[in-house]
Amino acid sequence: MNILHIFFIFLLNYASAKLGNETDLLSLLAFKEEITEDPSKVLSPWNSSVNFCNWHGVTWISILAVADNKLTGRFPRTLGTNFPNLQILAAGVNRFTGPIPPALSNAAGLVQIDFPDNYFVGKMPSDLGSIKNLQRLNVGRSRLGNGEASDLMFLNSWTNCSKLQLLRIDNNRFGGVLPNFIGNFSTALKTLLARHNQIHGSIPSGIVNLVNLNSLFMEETLIRGLASLSKSLNLARNSLNGTLPQEVGNLINLKEFDVSGNRLNGNIPSTLGNCLSLKHIFTDNNLFHGSIPSSLTSLKGLMDLDLSRNNLSGQIPEFLQGFVFCNT
Repeated sequence: MNILHIFFIFLLNYASAKLGNETDLLSLLAFKEEITEDPSKVLSPWNSSVNFCNWHGVTWISILAVADNKLTGRFPRTLGTNFPNLQILAAGVNRFTGPIPPALSNAAGLVQIDFPDNYFVGKMPSDLGSIKNLQRLNVGRSRLGNGEASDLMFLNSWTNCSKLQLLRIDNNRFGGVLPNFIGNFSTALKTLLARHNQIHGSIPSGIVNLVNLNSLFMEETLIRGLASLSKSLNLARNSLNGTLPQEVGNLINLKEFDVSGNRLNGNIPSTLGNCLSLKHIFTDNNLFHGSIPSSLTSLKGLMDLDLSRNNLSGQIPEFLQGFVFCNT
């Protein structure tokens, strides 16, 4: 390879890098133009007189962080297309409006999307489920969803995200039932927050497949908070109906089980006796019938047991007298 050839390759690389830099610069300036209000002046230094790599919130275009400001306007529809190498997008605690752009899925390397505390509306784009490396999606405390039965169908696409660890859709307007395919989510999932929505219906049995789930919060959704699923199952004070799945006995590390204040019926699952770490059981204010499961005799560490205000029959089992620390 001669000197002229090497110099030619250098010029091509330089021109490519320069073109890429100019594209990034124009894309960032386009992002700024979408913002109608910036009371904190966080984007004021974003101008062509300063190298964009030194702009506040910009880190070599792999990280774009403009969170915790009072930015107002629509989120740019072409952001994912303009920044395909973006890995972290943090734009929470602002006043962004309109829909979440489906084109964000073009930034296929995204690992983290944080959009909490905004005014986004409409349906969640199912396209985001194609971001294979995504580990964290937070769109909590916004205005997403329409209270319709189909609102949660976008979750089906998230079964493709094998690295997803956190999913927050809480404090929105999502309706419908929690679909059973939620059990096909990544086993890496640790936190799922869907509280303060309009979700209703029965507990999907597939939920027990999420073996690494530490926190599933669904308070005030008409399916109330699965809090820290592997340790505490809290579904209290909702409009849950139907029967409890026997698979709840697979949660062998469960310490608290609270389904009080619902409309659950059928028998109290005998498989609760398999959860040897259980200390607190609250099934009061439901429509359970039948007898108290004799399998509860296995729960030697039980401290609280509230079965009141149900349709249970039969006698109080003698084995309950053996629970020295039990409060009934």
